[in-house]
Amino acid sequence: MLSPHLRRASLIGDLLDQGRVITHLYRQALDHLAVPVVLTHANGAILHANAAAEQMFSAQGPILSRNGLLQAQNPVAARALLDAIASAASADASLGARGIGLPVSAQGQPPAVAYVLPLTEGTARAVFRPACAAVFISTTTSASPLPEAVLITLFDLTPAEARVLLRIGGGLSASRARRRSASVKTP
Repeated sequence: MLSPHLRRASLIGDLLDQGRVITHLYRQALDHLAVPVVLTHANGAILHANAAAEQMFSAQGPILSRNGLLQAQNPVAARALLDAIASAASADASLGARGIGLPVSAQGQPPAVAYVLPLTEGTARAVFRPACAAVFISTTTSASPLPEAVLITLFDLTPAEARVLLRIGGGLSASRARRRSASVKTP
């Protein structure tokens, strides 16, 4: 009589463990990005910041953490950033699924753009709950795309597909990236 209940409890435990592993993998992937990434609540409260974002906070710009809220160094951009985050949280159609880019650098500082992307319902939103927006900061000093291994693991890509994706991200056209990838022999 207890057997079905024990099996069900075991399956539930396995699902919870799987959820923890997925959460860990997503957080690890974010933490290893060279680009600053901040996950926020609808009001701009910082829920997670990767190492690059923490470094930007300690350098005092172009994004800041003030009382646990994400702020832009540029006061004009600060309000627009919080508005964009609130729009992402409410799935505002004006923001769209692709998000919005906002210039956030202060006068006299190197250019920086904050890309606010809504975390839509699905795996990413479930993993980072209650985060509802991801803010990526692009600067002239941002570098390093995702390593091939992380792309392969997270998106179930082949090594060739990951190389093509990295080359497209580096500025090549899709057809040129495929030709270059095809000319590279893998061991």
